[in-house]
Amino acid sequence: MIIKRYLWKELLFTFAAVFLVLVLIMAGHTFVRYMGFVAEGRVSVDMVLQLFGIKLVKAMGQLLPFAWFISVMLTFGRLYKDNEMTIFSAVGLPSIGVLRLVMGPTLLCAALVALFTFYLDPLNQAYYYKLTDQAAAQTEVSGIKSGGFNTIKGSDRVFYIEAISDDKQEMYNVFIQGGSQGELDVFSAPRARQVVDRESGDRYLVLLNGYRYERDVTNGDLRRYEYEEASVRIEQPEVTPSSRKRRAHSSEQLWHSDDPKDSAELHWRLAMPLSVLLLSLLAVLLSYTTPRQGRFGKLFIAVLIYIIYSNLLGVGKNWIAAGQVNSLIGLWWIHLMALLLIVTLYVRRYGWYDLLPNTLRSRA
Repeated sequence: MIIKRYLWKELLFTFAAVFLVLVLIMAGHTFVRYMGFVAEGRVSVDMVLQLFGIKLVKAMGQLLPFAWFISVMLTFGRLYKDNEMTIFSAVGLPSIGVLRLVMGPTLLCAALVALFTFYLDPLNQAYYYKLTDQAAAQTEVSGIKSGGFNTIKGSDRVFYIEAISDDKQEMYNVFIQGGSQGELDVFSAPRARQVVDRESGDRYLVLLNGYRYERDVTNGDLRRYEYEEASVRIEQPEVTPSSRKRRAHSSEQLWHSDDPKDSAELHWRLAMPLSVLLLSLLAVLLSYTTPRQGRFGKLFIAVLIYIIYSNLLGVGKNWIAAGQVNSLIGLWWIHLMALLLIVTLYVRRYGWYDLLPNTLRSRA
Protein backbone atom coordinates (compact mmCIF):
# COMPACT_ATOMS: atom_id res chain seq x y z
CA MET A 1 0.00 0.00 0.00
CA ILE A 2 2.87 2.37 0.81
CA ILE A 3 4.56 1.57 -2.50
CA LYS A 4 1.28 2.17 -4.30
CA ARG A 5 0.77 5.62 -2.76
CA TYR A 6 4.39 6.55 -3.38
CA LEU A 7 4.31 5.45 -7.01
CA TRP A 8 0.99 7.16 -7.73
CA LYS A 9 2.22 10.40 -6.16
CA GLU A 10 5.36 10.36 -8.28
CA LEU A 11 3.37 9.67 -11.45
CA LEU A 12 0.77 12.36 -10.82
CA PHE A 13 3.31 15.06 -9.91
CA THR A 14 5.38 14.30 -12.99
CA PHE A 15 2.26 14.21 -15.16
CA ALA A 16 1.11 17.60 -13.84
CA ALA A 17 4.49 19.16 -14.67
CA VAL A 18 4.72 17.63 -18.16
CA PHE A 19 1.11 18.46 -19.00
CA LEU A 20 1.52 22.06 -17.83
CA VAL A 21 4.60 22.52 -20.03
CA LEU A 22 2.78 21.11 -23.08
CA VAL A 23 -0.26 23.31 -22.46
CA LEU A 24 1.90 26.42 -22.09
CA ILE A 25 3.71 25.67 -25.35
CA MET A 26 0.42 25.13 -27.18
CA ALA A 27 -1.17 28.18 -25.54
CA GLY A 28 1.69 30.48 -26.54
CA HIS A 29 1.63 29.32 -30.14
CA THR A 30 -2.18 29.54 -30.35
CA PHE A 31 -2.36 32.98 -28.72
CA VAL A 32 0.19 34.47 -31.11
CA ARG A 33 -1.68 32.95 -34.05
CA TYR A 34 -5.07 34.33 -32.99
CA MET A 35 -3.67 37.78 -32.25
CA GLY A 36 -2.41 37.75 -35.82
CA PHE A 37 -5.96 37.04 -36.95
CA VAL A 38 -7.17 39.98 -34.86
CA ALA A 39 -4.59 42.27 -36.46
CA GLU A 40 -5.75 41.14 -39.90
CA GLY A 41 -9.39 41.79 -38.98
CA ARG A 42 -10.41 38.15 -39.45
CA VAL A 43 -11.73 37.77 -35.88
CA SER A 44 -12.73 40.19 -33.15
CA VAL A 45 -10.95 40.55 -29.84
CA ASP A 46 -14.03 39.21 -28.02
CA MET A 47 -13.77 35.93 -29.91
CA VAL A 48 -10.12 35.25 -29.05
CA LEU A 49 -10.82 33.73 -25.62
CA GLN A 50 -13.62 31.57 -27.00
CA LEU A 51 -11.46 30.31 -29.85
CA PHE A 52 -8.62 29.68 -27.43
CA GLY A 53 -10.87 27.57 -25.20
CA ILE A 54 -12.12 25.62 -28.20
CA LYS A 55 -8.54 24.95 -29.32
CA LEU A 56 -7.57 23.76 -25.83
CA VAL A 57 -10.44 21.26 -25.60
CA LYS A 58 -9.68 20.08 -29.13
CA ALA A 59 -6.05 19.36 -28.20
CA MET A 60 -6.84 17.50 -24.97
CA GLY A 61 -7.46 14.18 -26.71
CA GLN A 62 -3.89 14.18 -28.05
CA LEU A 63 -2.05 16.07 -25.30
CA LEU A 64 -3.20 13.79 -22.49
CA PRO A 65 -1.93 10.47 -23.98
CA PHE A 66 1.45 11.97 -24.88
CA ALA A 67 1.82 13.72 -21.52
CA TRP A 68 1.00 10.50 -19.64
CA PHE A 69 3.42 8.48 -21.79
CA ILE A 70 6.29 10.88 -21.11
CA SER A 71 5.38 11.07 -17.42
CA VAL A 72 5.58 7.29 -16.99
CA MET A 73 8.90 7.24 -18.83
CA LEU A 74 10.41 9.98 -16.64
CA THR A 75 9.05 8.55 -13.39
CA PHE A 76 10.30 5.02 -13.91
CA GLY A 77 13.54 6.28 -15.42
CA ARG A 78 14.25 8.04 -12.12
CA LEU A 79 13.22 4.96 -10.10
CA TYR A 80 15.65 2.80 -12.06
CA LYS A 81 18.42 5.39 -11.81
CA ASP A 82 18.06 5.64 -8.01
CA ASN A 83 17.80 1.83 -7.67
CA GLU A 84 14.34 2.13 -6.17
CA MET A 85 12.98 -0.49 -8.56
CA THR A 86 15.56 -2.90 -7.13
CA ILE A 87 14.21 -2.15 -3.64
CA PHE A 88 10.64 -2.79 -4.82
CA SER A 89 11.73 -6.18 -6.14
CA ALA A 90 13.60 -6.97 -2.92
CA VAL A 91 10.49 -6.39 -0.77
CA GLY A 92 8.50 -8.86 -2.88
CA LEU A 93 6.88 -6.71 -5.56
CA PRO A 94 6.94 -8.75 -8.80
CA SER A 95 7.46 -7.16 -12.19
CA ILE A 96 3.87 -7.86 -13.20
CA GLY A 97 2.80 -6.16 -9.97
CA VAL A 98 4.46 -2.92 -11.07
CA LEU A 99 2.38 -2.95 -14.24
CA ARG A 100 -0.76 -3.52 -12.17
CA LEU A 101 0.06 -0.55 -9.94
CA VAL A 102 0.52 1.69 -12.98
CA MET A 103 -2.84 0.60 -14.40
CA GLY A 104 -4.78 2.42 -11.64
CA PRO A 105 -3.96 6.03 -12.61
CA THR A 106 -3.64 4.96 -16.25
CA LEU A 107 -7.29 3.88 -16.30
CA LEU A 108 -8.28 7.25 -14.83
CA CYS A 109 -6.31 9.05 -17.56
CA ALA A 110 -7.85 6.81 -20.25
CA ALA A 111 -11.35 7.54 -18.91
CA LEU A 112 -10.61 11.28 -19.04
CA VAL A 113 -9.36 10.98 -22.63
CA ALA A 114 -12.48 8.98 -23.56
CA LEU A 115 -14.65 11.73 -22.05
CA PHE A 116 -12.96 14.32 -24.24
CA THR A 117 -12.85 12.30 -27.48
CA PHE A 118 -16.32 10.74 -27.33
CA TYR A 119 -18.35 13.57 -25.80
CA LEU A 120 -16.68 16.92 -25.10
CA ASP A 121 -14.72 17.33 -28.33
CA PRO A 122 -17.77 16.76 -30.65
CA LEU A 123 -19.73 19.33 -28.64
CA ASN A 124 -16.74 21.64 -28.75
CA GLN A 125 -16.44 21.32 -32.53
CA ALA A 126 -20.17 21.90 -33.05
CA TYR A 127 -19.92 25.09 -31.00
CA TYR A 128 -16.86 26.14 -33.02
CA TYR A 129 -18.77 25.89 -36.30
CA LYS A 130 -21.71 27.78 -34.82
CA LEU A 131 -19.35 30.52 -33.66
CA THR A 132 -17.61 30.80 -37.03
CA ASP A 133 -20.96 30.93 -38.85
CA GLN A 134 -22.09 33.79 -36.63
CA ALA A 135 -18.77 35.55 -37.16
CA ALA A 136 -19.13 35.18 -40.93
CA ALA A 137 -22.58 36.77 -40.79
CA GLN A 138 -21.35 39.64 -38.62
CA THR A 139 -18.36 40.16 -40.90
CA GLU A 140 -20.71 40.54 -43.84
CA VAL A 141 -22.52 43.33 -41.98
CA SER A 142 -19.54 45.08 -40.47
CA GLY A 143 -17.31 44.62 -43.48
CA ILE A 144 -18.89 47.38 -45.62
CA LYS A 145 -16.04 48.77 -47.70
CA SER A 146 -15.45 52.23 -49.07
CA GLY A 147 -15.21 53.30 -52.69
CA GLY A 148 -17.81 50.86 -54.05
CA PHE A 149 -21.37 49.60 -53.86
CA ASN A 150 -22.11 47.11 -51.09
CA THR A 151 -25.02 44.74 -50.68
CA ILE A 152 -25.85 42.48 -47.75
CA LYS A 153 -27.37 39.06 -48.24
CA GLY A 154 -31.06 39.13 -47.32
CA SER A 155 -31.28 42.94 -47.53
CA ASP A 156 -32.85 45.05 -50.31
CA ARG A 157 -30.60 48.04 -49.63
CA VAL A 158 -27.53 49.15 -51.57
CA PHE A 159 -24.80 51.04 -49.71
CA TYR A 160 -22.19 53.36 -51.13
CA ILE A 161 -19.52 54.91 -48.89
CA GLU A 162 -16.86 57.12 -50.40
CA ALA A 163 -14.39 56.97 -47.46
CA ILE A 164 -14.01 55.46 -43.99
CA SER A 165 -11.85 56.79 -41.18
CA ASP A 166 -8.83 54.83 -40.01
CA ASP A 167 -10.54 53.80 -36.76
CA LYS A 168 -13.55 52.48 -38.76
CA GLN A 169 -15.92 54.72 -36.75
CA GLU A 170 -16.66 57.55 -39.19
CA MET A 171 -17.96 57.27 -42.78
CA TYR A 172 -18.12 60.05 -45.36
CA ASN A 173 -20.43 60.78 -48.31
CA VAL A 174 -22.84 57.95 -47.63
CA PHE A 175 -25.53 56.90 -50.10
CA ILE A 176 -28.24 54.28 -49.31
CA GLN A 177 -30.88 53.11 -51.73
CA GLY A 178 -33.76 50.83 -50.85
CA GLY A 179 -37.52 50.69 -50.74
CA SER A 180 -40.44 48.33 -51.14
CA GLN A 181 -42.61 47.61 -54.17
CA GLY A 182 -43.76 50.76 -55.90
CA GLU A 183 -41.51 53.05 -53.85
CA LEU A 184 -37.93 54.26 -53.93
CA ASP A 185 -36.25 55.32 -50.70
CA VAL A 186 -32.86 57.07 -50.82
CA PHE A 187 -30.70 58.43 -48.00
CA SER A 188 -27.66 60.62 -48.44
CA ALA A 189 -25.41 62.24 -45.87
CA PRO A 190 -21.94 63.77 -45.79
CA ARG A 191 -21.11 61.86 -42.60
CA ALA A 192 -22.31 58.75 -40.77
CA ARG A 193 -21.28 56.30 -38.07
CA GLN A 194 -22.09 52.67 -37.36
CA VAL A 195 -23.54 51.74 -33.93
CA VAL A 196 -24.82 48.56 -32.29
CA ASP A 197 -27.79 48.51 -29.94
CA ARG A 198 -26.62 46.90 -26.69
CA GLU A 199 -30.00 45.43 -25.77
CA SER A 200 -31.13 43.97 -29.10
CA GLY A 201 -27.76 43.58 -30.79
CA ASP A 202 -29.13 45.23 -33.96
CA ARG A 203 -26.70 47.24 -36.07
CA TYR A 204 -27.61 50.75 -37.29
CA LEU A 205 -26.06 53.29 -39.62
CA VAL A 206 -26.59 56.74 -38.09
CA LEU A 207 -26.63 59.43 -40.80
CA LEU A 208 -25.88 63.05 -39.87
CA ASN A 209 -27.15 66.26 -41.53
CA GLY A 210 -28.39 64.66 -44.71
CA TYR A 211 -31.41 64.25 -46.97
CA ARG A 212 -33.99 61.56 -47.55
CA TYR A 213 -35.78 61.17 -50.87
CA GLU A 214 -39.00 59.21 -51.30
CA ARG A 215 -40.48 58.59 -54.72
CA ASP A 216 -43.70 56.85 -55.63
CA VAL A 217 -42.88 54.95 -58.82
CA THR A 218 -46.54 54.71 -59.86
CA ASN A 219 -47.32 58.44 -60.02
CA GLY A 220 -43.81 59.89 -59.95
CA ASP A 221 -44.32 62.00 -56.80
CA LEU A 222 -40.99 62.92 -55.17
CA ARG A 223 -40.67 64.04 -51.57
CA ARG A 224 -37.51 65.35 -49.92
CA TYR A 225 -36.81 65.55 -46.18
CA GLU A 226 -33.91 67.16 -44.42
CA TYR A 227 -32.72 65.67 -41.13
CA GLU A 228 -30.05 66.22 -38.53
CA GLU A 229 -29.85 62.56 -37.58
CA ALA A 230 -31.43 59.44 -39.10
CA SER A 231 -30.90 55.79 -38.20
CA VAL A 232 -31.08 53.11 -40.86
CA ARG A 233 -31.22 49.55 -39.56
CA ILE A 234 -28.84 47.15 -41.28
CA GLU A 235 -30.57 43.82 -41.64
CA GLN A 236 -28.64 40.95 -40.14
CA PRO A 237 -28.23 38.10 -42.64
CA GLU A 238 -29.36 34.65 -41.60
CA VAL A 239 -26.74 32.45 -40.00
CA THR A 240 -26.54 29.57 -42.46
CA PRO A 241 -24.82 26.45 -41.11
CA SER A 242 -21.65 25.61 -42.98
CA SER A 243 -20.55 22.08 -43.76
CA ARG A 244 -19.53 20.19 -40.63
CA LYS A 245 -16.53 17.94 -40.42
CA ARG A 246 -17.08 14.52 -38.91
CA ARG A 247 -15.24 15.58 -35.80
CA ALA A 248 -18.35 17.59 -34.88
CA HIS A 249 -20.66 14.57 -35.25
CA SER A 250 -21.81 12.81 -32.11
CA SER A 251 -20.41 9.36 -31.37
CA GLU A 252 -23.92 7.89 -31.55
CA GLN A 253 -24.37 9.36 -35.02
CA LEU A 254 -21.07 7.84 -36.14
CA TRP A 255 -21.99 4.44 -34.65
CA HIS A 256 -25.21 4.17 -36.68
CA SER A 257 -23.60 5.35 -39.92
CA ASP A 258 -22.40 3.04 -42.72
CA ASP A 259 -20.14 5.69 -44.25
CA PRO A 260 -16.46 4.59 -44.16
CA LYS A 261 -15.44 8.13 -43.20
CA ASP A 262 -17.71 7.99 -40.15
CA SER A 263 -16.24 4.60 -39.23
CA ALA A 264 -12.75 6.06 -39.53
CA GLU A 265 -13.63 8.88 -37.12
CA LEU A 266 -15.20 6.44 -34.64
CA HIS A 267 -12.13 4.19 -34.68
CA TRP A 268 -9.93 7.24 -34.16
CA ARG A 269 -11.91 8.26 -31.08
CA LEU A 270 -11.66 4.75 -29.69
CA ALA A 271 -7.91 4.68 -30.39
CA MET A 272 -7.17 7.63 -28.10
CA PRO A 273 -8.09 6.03 -24.72
CA LEU A 274 -6.69 2.67 -25.90
CA SER A 275 -3.40 4.35 -26.72
CA VAL A 276 -3.16 5.58 -23.12
CA LEU A 277 -3.30 1.99 -21.84
CA LEU A 278 -0.86 0.59 -24.39
CA LEU A 279 1.61 3.45 -24.21
CA SER A 280 1.62 3.32 -20.42
CA LEU A 281 2.66 -0.36 -20.42
CA LEU A 282 5.18 0.33 -23.14
CA ALA A 283 6.67 3.25 -21.19
CA VAL A 284 7.24 1.10 -18.10
CA LEU A 285 9.16 -1.46 -20.14
CA LEU A 286 11.12 1.10 -22.15
CA SER A 287 12.11 3.08 -19.05
CA TYR A 288 14.47 0.38 -17.77
CA THR A 289 17.94 1.90 -17.58
CA THR A 290 21.16 1.32 -15.73
CA PRO A 291 22.49 3.98 -13.33
CA ARG A 292 25.11 4.96 -15.91
CA GLN A 293 22.53 5.57 -18.61
CA GLY A 294 20.48 8.03 -16.57
CA ARG A 295 16.74 8.62 -16.49
CA PHE A 296 16.69 10.05 -20.03
CA GLY A 297 18.63 7.15 -21.54
CA LYS A 298 15.76 5.77 -23.62
CA LEU A 299 13.56 8.83 -23.92
CA PHE A 300 14.54 9.43 -27.54
CA ILE A 301 13.63 5.84 -28.49
CA ALA A 302 10.33 6.16 -26.64
CA VAL A 303 9.40 9.39 -28.44
CA LEU A 304 10.35 7.80 -31.78
CA ILE A 305 8.07 4.81 -31.07
CA TYR A 306 5.27 7.19 -30.10
CA ILE A 307 5.66 9.11 -33.38
CA ILE A 308 5.58 5.88 -35.39
CA TYR A 309 2.51 4.67 -33.48
CA SER A 310 0.67 7.99 -33.94
CA ASN A 311 1.50 8.16 -37.64
CA LEU A 312 0.29 4.59 -38.14
CA LEU A 313 -3.01 5.54 -36.51
CA GLY A 314 -3.32 8.50 -38.87
CA VAL A 315 -2.53 6.38 -41.91
CA GLY A 316 -4.93 3.67 -40.77
CA LYS A 317 -7.68 6.25 -40.33
CA ASN A 318 -7.16 7.48 -43.89
CA TRP A 319 -7.26 3.91 -45.21
CA ILE A 320 -10.57 3.27 -43.47
CA ALA A 321 -12.04 6.52 -44.80
CA ALA A 322 -10.90 5.62 -48.34
CA GLY A 323 -12.42 2.13 -48.07
CA GLN A 324 -9.03 0.39 -48.37
CA VAL A 325 -9.42 -1.25 -44.93
CA ASN A 326 -12.63 -2.86 -43.71
CA SER A 327 -14.30 -1.01 -40.85
CA LEU A 328 -14.42 -4.25 -38.84
CA ILE A 329 -10.63 -4.42 -38.96
CA GLY A 330 -10.35 -0.70 -38.33
CA LEU A 331 -7.28 0.30 -36.34
CA TRP A 332 -7.16 -2.92 -34.32
CA TRP A 333 -4.18 -4.21 -36.28
CA ILE A 334 -2.12 -1.24 -35.09
CA HIS A 335 -3.12 -1.81 -31.46
CA LEU A 336 -2.27 -5.51 -31.87
CA MET A 337 1.22 -4.60 -33.13
CA ALA A 338 1.72 -2.38 -30.07
CA LEU A 339 0.52 -5.19 -27.78
CA LEU A 340 2.90 -7.68 -29.39
CA LEU A 341 5.76 -5.23 -28.86
CA ILE A 342 4.81 -4.92 -25.18
CA VAL A 343 4.71 -8.71 -24.69
CA THR A 344 8.04 -9.11 -26.50
CA LEU A 345 9.75 -6.49 -24.35
CA TYR A 346 8.30 -7.98 -21.18
CA VAL A 347 9.40 -11.53 -22.01
CA ARG A 348 12.91 -10.36 -22.94
CA ARG A 349 13.23 -8.39 -19.71
CA TYR A 350 11.43 -10.59 -17.14
CA GLY A 351 10.72 -13.90 -18.89
CA TRP A 352 7.39 -15.55 -19.51
CA TYR A 353 6.83 -16.95 -16.00
CA ASP A 354 4.78 -14.04 -14.56
CA LEU A 355 2.50 -13.99 -17.62
CA LEU A 356 1.19 -17.49 -16.94
CA PRO A 357 -2.08 -18.09 -15.03
CA ASN A 358 -1.70 -19.15 -11.39
CA THR A 359 -2.52 -22.82 -12.12
CA LEU A 360 0.06 -23.09 -14.88
CA ARG A 361 2.58 -21.04 -12.90
CA SER A 362 2.53 -23.53 -9.98
CA ARG A 363 3.14 -26.41 -12.38
CA ALA A 364 5.96 -24.52 -14.10
